[in-house]
Amino acid sequence: WQDTTSFSMMWSYCRESVLKYLVEVVASGVDLFISVHPLIHHLVIEALEEIWQGVCMSARKVETRRQEAVKVPVVTVVTDLGSAHLSWFDPRVNMVFVPSKEIHDLALKHG
Repeated sequence: WQDTTSFSMMWSYCRESVLKYLVEVVASGVDLFISVHPLIHHLVIEALEEIWQGVCMSARKVETRRQEAVKVPVVTVVTDLGSAHLSWFDPRVNMVFVPSKEIHDLALKHG
């Protein structure tokens, strides 16, 4: 999903605002990100990767946390009950919670 044109356009449009917000949140000492929307966790993960890699210039606010190699976990809670779009699944999240065996099998298939 993150390799699609739709995601690229969305990320290029909101990258700066997402980075700015997440730098502040990470600097405040957040312990966990929980995503309940199939598009949001991709944005959070992209931004966190830039922050931890030092790509984001405003990441200086989280320099101490980065030096300590503290990574904020990201989990996804799939809220679709019958079926799920593949955008729910990103292998970079730390954990995925699903409501059924069918969606569990789909999650394993897509990452």
